[in-house]
Amino acid sequence: LGVVQVLNKVRGSFDDQDVALLEILAHQIASRLENARLHQEARLAEVAKYVGHICHDLKNLMTPVQTGAQTLDGIVAADADEADAVLAQQALPEETRARLEAIRDDLRSLVPEIIQMVLEGALATQQRMAEIANAIKGMVVEPVFEEADVVEVAERVVHLLTMQAEGLGVRISVERVGDVPPAVVDSRQLYNALYNLVFNALEACEGHGAVTVRVAAKPQGQFPDGNFVQIEVADTGKGIPEQVRQKLFTDQAVSTKPTGTGLGTRIVKNVVDVHGGTIEVDSEEGKGTTIRVRLPLRR
Repeated sequence: LGVVQVLNKVRGSFDDQDVALLEILAHQIASRLENARLHQEARLAEVAKYVGHICHDLKNLMTPVQTGAQTLDGIVAADADEADAVLAQQALPEETRARLEAIRDDLRSLVPEIIQMVLEGALATQQRMAEIANAIKGMVVEPVFEEADVVEVAERVVHLLTMQAEGLGVRISVERVGDVPPAVVDSRQLYNALYNLVFNALEACEGHGAVTVRVAAKPQGQFPDGNFVQIEVADTGKGIPEQVRQKLFTDQAVSTKPTGTGLGTRIVKNVVDVHGGTIEVDSEEGKGTTIRVRLPLRR
């Protein structure tokens, strides 16, 4: 468990009696440390059991959400077809026809898009819960590296958060800067990291401004100066205080939100580390923040 070092006996040299006394003290210390460790393990086991139950319940709760969304998708398609039939067979006042056409168009475009967002969110939640449950069992999911379109991953994140952005009054977009070839990444982990970054950026804008995800690449050279794909999440929000920025993406990360834990930034840092990448933060209070992630194009 450790080492006891004793120095500078006041009178005389150390002898067998001193050794015997130290052995007694060491046994007492070791026993207390062991008891503390066992107590902590028992508490962690109880927490793990409780979290496992929550994960199981959340996975089950997502099932009716998915079933309901799929059922609604069929109903919406049928209603759109019925609207077509009414428009084709009846002579309607111009204002009524225009209104019915607008409703039909929403049923064909906007509503299916919302349903797809719900399904994607429910699936992502189930997958995340499965990862947590596996982690509790001691089974950490190993990253799966394969060629992926990083722009497409960013677009999926932005698509899922578009309605939230609109509700907050924030513009959100993805920009492809030049040619961006496929990168060898774990697209699932990258999705989780980008989701955390974009979600935090939206909240930082406080109901106005914009969040932009820019994706660029430099195939030539050696990482980190070349052979990289670069993802920037830039917002025009309130910026990050210096004392918070210094601890960002470390184990000492803190959150400026009342109920925040700083866990999201640690998840991002873990994903970047798994990919052997780098992460930088440029921020100015009152003007916004840009978080820049570079990952190797090829491993």
